[in-house]
Amino acid sequence: MLNDQDIMDSQQGVSLEDITDRFHLLQHHVDRLPSLTSDTDIVVDMIRKGMSHASNVATDLEELGDSTMLASLEDALKESIDLEYTINQHKAAFMKLRADVGDGLEKFDAYFDQDMQQYNAKSDKDKYYEHEKYTEFKQLVWSVNHPDSPMPALGFDDTKMENGGGDDDDDDVVIAATKKSLKCPLTTTWFENPVTSKSCKHTFSKAAIIGLLERTLSPTVVCPMPGCRQVFDKQSFYDDTLMERLVARAKEAEETNARSEQFHDVV
Repeated sequence: MLNDQDIMDSQQGVSLEDITDRFHLLQHHVDRLPSLTSDTDIVVDMIRKGMSHASNVATDLEELGDSTMLASLEDALKESIDLEYTINQHKAAFMKLRADVGDGLEKFDAYFDQDMQQYNAKSDKDKYYEHEKYTEFKQLVWSVNHPDSPMPALGFDDTKMENGGGDDDDDDVVIAATKKSLKCPLTTTWFENPVTSKSCKHTFSKAAIIGLLERTLSPTVVCPMPGCRQVFDKQSFYDDTLMERLVARAKEAEETNARSEQFHDVV
């Protein structure tokens, strides 16, 4: 058996470049990549939970009128979105190696660097405005002082309209000012455990849409909303915590109004 000294002697005269040149990622190494990258899902899940906590704190800061801390929290949320994307691209680059196992490290760096260059060149609009956690953050902050009004489009600037420049910046409008229904289109009752399609953004009660998927003979279905032709499966949805909070608030307001009416009836 070789001892430490034997190993050291055998490596004399071997440079780092020699070691790098000898490195090749073999197929049986690549087959283990899914297990090597599975931990990234756990990390991303933790990051997304942190995003949800940030939205909760944001509503408190808006109620307190602390705009400085709120702006800092929004910057932190953007950094979290960037980190989530970076981790997911690390995983994606590893997965690409399964089909191309030549010079593994060089190819990984090439895949990853190319994608990150493209991502970093994007505007805030392209990186954040369609991310569900960023939308959730902005919607919750808006609803603190405007509970009955739809949120303006992200990127909308009142001063541009006042200066007559509103028509020149249509490209900045990504998410239109809409007031979404708080009831599931399949059950016509309050959303329960709402989930939203990543593609068409339509929302359903989880049990209702999963039930629809399970009743079909195909693993995919066309969105049941009139006029929508998006196709999805069980993995096409994310838990819509924003909608869940909005429903909870609406229920609470409804119960408060009901108690108030009962009080007036008694009086």
